[in-house]
Amino acid sequence: MKKILTGLGSIVLAGVMSISASAAVNGNSDYFKDVTADNYGWAAEYIDYIAQNGIASGIGNDMYAPGSNIIRGDFAVLLDKTFGFSNGVLDVYGFKDVAENAYYAQAIADCCTEKVITDHGMFYPDNDITRIDAFTMLYRALVNTKNVNNLSTDISMFRDGSSVSGIEQKTAAATLYKIGIITGNEKDELNPSATMTRAEMAVVFAKLDKYVDEFKTTEEERLAQKKEEDDKKDAVKEEEKKETAKADESKNYKGAEIDSPVRVVNGGTSDIIDSSIRISDDTAVNVDNSSKVNIENTGISVTNGNAVEAKNDASVSIKGGKITADHGTGVLSGNKGDVTVDGSELNAKSYENTYAAAATAVSLKLPIPR
Repeated sequence: MKKILTGLGSIVLAGVMSISASAAVNGNSDYFKDVTADNYGWAAEYIDYIAQNGIASGIGNDMYAPGSNIIRGDFAVLLDKTFGFSNGVLDVYGFKDVAENAYYAQAIADCCTEKVITDHGMFYPDNDITRIDAFTMLYRALVNTKNVNNLSTDISMFRDGSSVSGIEQKTAAATLYKIGIITGNEKDELNPSATMTRAEMAVVFAKLDKYVDEFKTTEEERLAQKKEEDDKKDAVKEEEKKETAKADESKNYKGAEIDSPVRVVNGGTSDIIDSSIRISDDTAVNVDNSSKVNIENTGISVTNGNAVEAKNDASVSIKGGKITADHGTGVLSGNKGDVTVDGSELNAKSYENTYAAAATAVSLKLPIPR
């Protein structure tokens, strides 16, 4: 998630800083003379992290100014560059106190487009940003970019939590605490109305950078696992559906008068014994997908259709009986389908042949009248 931020006025060093691979661990910054164990040492590791990773840098002359405050316009620039918001149009939002040529104008417009800034009329870009306003804007950025899904409203861990009145502000503080972006001070206070310093900004954005990288990895793993689980469930459902269809179509007929097509197409089996089938404008017996049908001593009469079809590794055995197809094919085998006819009377008036075969020949036994 690392972004190199430029044009932030007091926030970013205009020159190029040579960054080493190490980060402060003893309270003394590796890069800034004014960040020592005795001066904002608690933030040194985070200040060096954002410098090392190009998130933000110093004010020049190896100085960081950790105690200086962040103005609202600069915080908008930080969020805009960090999250890579889309281009907004400033005049759409009509802030009277944001000049179009101000260095933070575009960032404010972008934050408005992403609903990170929801103010109207005045934004006060040169005012120091309060901690709760910073938390709220950061929370909106995480939510609107779908980088958080573990919300909370519990701020009971802060002694001064009751001073946060708005539900969105409570959710922002509670959620950022829950995901490890913010903590209270040594007195367990949130200090919502205090202004945010550059040291505090460094802590927040260093933790934010690590959090988003970890969240994306975790989210990708979660989505991959969910997809795998969903695929397994879908496969089970599909198999259950096939088994249900197979059971539904695996019907046996004996001495039956059948006036609708017999379809065995899901791997089922069916016996049709001593019955009669009369069908118009369709195939009388359609067998597909490794299904098996046994027909014995049954009369099959079809008008404008085929009497028996087998395809895709399906098999049909016909013994005895009479098959009549008027304007159709008596028996048809295709794409590894297998049909055997033994001792049946076959009368067919098709457009081409009395019977047809494709891929696998129809096996005919005994003379067949035409």
